[in-house]
Amino acid sequence: MKRFSLIFFPMVVVALCGTGAAQPVQEDFVLTSDTNPPGVYYTTWPSSTLSTLAPGLISSGITMAYENDHVYVIGGKAGNLYRLSSLGVRCTISTMMPSGGNCLALDQDGSYVVGNSVNGLLYRVIGNKVTTFWSMSSSTSRPSAICRDGTTGDWIVGTQPFGILLSVDRVTGSSLQIYQTTGANSCSLNDVAYMPRTDEFAVVQQRLVISTLPPYQWNLYHELLIITRKGSVRVTREIPGGSVVMAVTVNQKTGRIYLATVGGWIWELDSDANIVTSRSYGYTNLSFQGIQIWGDRNVSVTASGEPATKAQVNLCFDRSKNKPCIVALSLGQRPGIVFGSGNVLNLAPDSLFLLTAGGALPWWTEGFAGTLSGDLGTATASFTIPIGLTPGTCFHVGAVAVNPALPDGLDVGNVECIQVR
Repeated sequence: MKRFSLIFFPMVVVALCGTGAAQPVQEDFVLTSDTNPPGVYYTTWPSSTLSTLAPGLISSGITMAYENDHVYVIGGKAGNLYRLSSLGVRCTISTMMPSGGNCLALDQDGSYVVGNSVNGLLYRVIGNKVTTFWSMSSSTSRPSAICRDGTTGDWIVGTQPFGILLSVDRVTGSSLQIYQTTGANSCSLNDVAYMPRTDEFAVVQQRLVISTLPPYQWNLYHELLIITRKGSVRVTREIPGGSVVMAVTVNQKTGRIYLATVGGWIWELDSDANIVTSRSYGYTNLSFQGIQIWGDRNVSVTASGEPATKAQVNLCFDRSKNKPCIVALSLGQRPGIVFGSGNVLNLAPDSLFLLTAGGALPWWTEGFAGTLSGDLGTATASFTIPIGLTPGTCFHVGAVAVNPALPDGLDVGNVECIQVR
């Protein structure tokens, strides 16, 4: 397995900020489009009304930001990295990457990793620098999709044109193939999302198959695959109507899968890839390239993962201002804690969970029980990475807020994975 050196570039922060009137709220979908018309949009599911957050912004990949109050998007042509607030305030964070960036994700150290499907590189953006983190031969296959593996903390990378799904070590860049599409002349894995309830990967695939016999007909398939950790395909679902599926996201609390397409459609599927419902947004030429659930990073963690260092936990539950909150750790995500139908905290109730829920280890954890602020619904906590753990050990961090106005009286947060180095 090859290791890749880091190449450093200065980061440029450009003070190009503008304000829009739109304002998505928690659990809305935020979508990017690169054409007809380009921009960043949002909708309250399952409404068929689409509102504009950032008009004219050509963009592709999107992820919720650290601290849960912005999204980051990668420019579909310029390669720029942008930050957008819920009010439509746009800032250019970096202009130092070439065109071709089309996917991005957030790492545990607060950096953003961007995949470039033209030059075959993964870039890491943090602080005042951009680095080349990982390289794949641009003549063979190139990164077209990325997410964090919620079990190991490493990267899951999908590629084009040979449809390979890889696990990439988040520190060394060494890679291991999980899956490759067969029987296709070319294949793009357009997006990937981790499924914490089942420890699988939701992958959207576009594959071209050309007949080897006259009249040499060709068929283009657009599919959702649910791929296991061992690389087998548990479910394949072709999306009706020839929809070109470009993006996928998974709701951690419900397990539902959401797809966004060229032509302006969103499809909702259950965790077995059965179609539940769909919506068209009335723009036949709208080209959705990314989809994200606004506010789905209630729990944000920054940690180097080095022993004896602190992991910082930031909470943001904007629906539960002034409400009590509880943080907990676990060594796993399954089985999750089911509070109600479609309301699951993906933390295993193991011995570590029982010791840390609400702060039972005061010399190791801080702020694991408290009250969210009245203005933004925020709070902070921390825990220390113990000495002597095997590198690669993972802690899983989750939280809930007590809110009688919400289902089951709880505002359930996401779970973050912290990898020990």
